Amino acid sequence: MTLYWQKLREGAGDYDIALQMVDEAGGVLWQENVLPLFGEYPTSRWEVGQIVQTSHELTVPSTVGKVGLLVGLSFPDSGEMLPVRSRWLVSTSEWCPLRPIQVRSTSQADGPAINFDNQLLLLGYDLDRRQLRPGETLELSLTWQCLNRMDEDYTVFVHILGEQQCIWGQEDIGPVHGTYPTSQWKEGEIIEDIHSVQLSYEAPPGEYQIEVGLYLLSTMARLRVLDEEMRVVDDKVIIEMTK
Repeated sequence: MTLYWQKLREGAGDYDIALQMVDEAGGVLWQENVLPLFGEYPTSRWEVGQIVQTSHELTVPSTVGKVGLLVGLSFPDSGEMLPVRSRWLVSTSEWCPLRPIQVRSTSQADGPAINFDNQLLLLGYDLDRRQLRPGETLELSLTWQCLNRMDEDYTVFVHILGEQQCIWGQEDIGPVHGTYPTSQWKEGEIIEDIHSVQLSYEAPPGEYQIEVGLYLLSTMARLRVLDEEMRVVDDKVIIEMTK
């Protein structure tokens, strides 16, 4: 998460940046108090009017659902919070609420993780619905793990398949909405990759499957799916919507 701060007046002391994640009842799920910019640029040295950018790594709790995200400033010695007014004409409080985070569960695929050409694993997936009507959008969350550093940028395809493998909805895009190409993935890294695919308004009633895989745009060659004995078994994964 990146925060942008602006100092309004002289005389301010040194403060820690306080972050919290809370559940819907207000219980604290995670908390961190850190010095801005690793302590190398304390708030007392900021110039009036200057905009300062700070970056933070958030530890997402195991709780599934909506998680509140709060930010504030605290005194390093006492932990006392600096009063904040998050909106015009509201009372001051200790915390400024930010946009909530939606924490999703990851439903593991049947059996072991799915191996794509020893380049990456599909660890699991999550569907936001199991039934679709024409025109509705399916949200599919894929959890990948990088096995080896890749020189190429692969495109992820997600197809909604009907009878006779007819495609009634599709999305072809780089991972993480095209913002995190596979050539930048680090070995061992786990990536959550969300796709939204609309079922065609002309789609007939019936049962559908989801087809997932990766290909190299320059050649259209797909990464192959390997079994436990490293034999090629397919070039895609089928996810059953009726499971």
